Amino acid sequence: MSLLAEPAKDRMEELERLPWLSFLVVKWALQDKRVHLTFAPRQLAYSREAHGRILQELWNFRAPEDDSDRSRNAWQLIRSAFHAQQLFQKEQDFGFLRWPALIQGLAHDHPCRRMFREATSLEPDDFNDLAMVMLTFTTRPGATIHPRNLAAVKEGYGERLAKFLELFSRDLQGLRSALLLPDASKLVGESELREFPYLQRFPLYRSDQGILRCWHPKVFSRGIETTPHLLMMEQPQAYSDAYSKVFEKHVTALTTRACSQALVETDYKAALNGNMAQQGKALEVIVPFRGCNVFVEAKMSTFPDAVLLEESEEHRARRLKRVLEAVEQGYSVSADLRCVASPFAEQLGNADCDFLIVVVSRDLLLGGGVGLQRILPSRVLSASDDGVRQRMPLHHIFIVDLADFENVMECVYQGWVDLPELLARAAQNNLGGPDSRLTLFEHIKLSDGQQLRPALRHEESERVMERLRCALNLPEA
Repeated sequence: MSLLAEPAKDRMEELERLPWLSFLVVKWALQDKRVHLTFAPRQLAYSREAHGRILQELWNFRAPEDDSDRSRNAWQLIRSAFHAQQLFQKEQDFGFLRWPALIQGLAHDHPCRRMFREATSLEPDDFNDLAMVMLTFTTRPGATIHPRNLAAVKEGYGERLAKFLELFSRDLQGLRSALLLPDASKLVGESELREFPYLQRFPLYRSDQGILRCWHPKVFSRGIETTPHLLMMEQPQAYSDAYSKVFEKHVTALTTRACSQALVETDYKAALNGNMAQQGKALEVIVPFRGCNVFVEAKMSTFPDAVLLEESEEHRARRLKRVLEAVEQGYSVSADLRCVASPFAEQLGNADCDFLIVVVSRDLLLGGGVGLQRILPSRVLSASDDGVRQRMPLHHIFIVDLADFENVMECVYQGWVDLPELLARAAQNNLGGPDSRLTLFEHIKLSDGQQLRPALRHEESERVMERLRCALNLPEA
């Protein structure tokens, strides 16, 4: 912790310290019962030099190849290696505010809200308030938080603060107990070297004196965003069933806010007038533009880290089942729109090309259809229909996480971006070369004065600050 707490010149130097591997060493030490949790001075043989050598060996490690490794996929190796690195480079985007804000707007007895309460022992708005407060104390690795620093927060939030800290902090014995549970050992072998630190579930270390220390700012910010979901995913089917509708509704709202001409799923199905074959292949939203259609489909899933680290193509395909379903839905709708009997044949069927945006609940580091094909090389992912394949080739398919989609739709809403032009340019760039990108927003260059503030996160941050001002008796800004 002291090594990671030393100031770095820039993000690259901080990344070169391989923080995810340092936390893996911590995890292994705590899982090994032969390692004592208290150290007498004579036992302090573990030096920085020794730690550095271990990190280098882990970084250089490559599992020996055997017959089963002949099909190892170079693109998948790059993707899995990039996973932890990109999360340690990610700028703070207040993504942790999103889901509690969406859940807070639901009825008190809604399954999503009930599951959130059961997982965190907090209401969503209290969770966001306390997460924002603690975020201010965790801006650097090893940041120390004394109980006196939280006195005003304790006075304003009482037991709710205690429940939040109980959720996210552990002493060494508590960490050891948690890390000895089966869930902490699901990733094994080479994949474990590339996982984002398991300590994201407990990003605050608690000393015997009640002093808190932040393992790392990125571990904390990732933890407050993912931990409630990790807890709720212990009931995977119930979680997916409850949250899918909320996710789809949010994606639809983002699209219709930015594109008033959008055709939503309910209206599409109603116009089909009982043709259940076509209704079954409907998408969340179809947005018609001159010369093209933009399809939007939301796919909520548990998508654990293993979806990024899986070495077997067969297992990768199984974990990406919902994404593959979305691609097939896009192909079907593209064909259906051109049917003579379709009520949309004249309005939408004359478009020269179609684009598909698959919005997923986590970043899958795929970019789009081209990236999906690269990690599933034995499958033919292009459309079987010649017309669909010409209108919507693989590079016309984008697979984006919710944060990326929010950013892009905010730019479209503000009038900073023309969506068809962006998609056409991004599709061409993603065929390969230096302009290829993993996220859609990276193809956008904002002008001076254009400050990106995605509506949900921005509005929730203002509500949080107002609630904190009242609870902590802070002066008005």
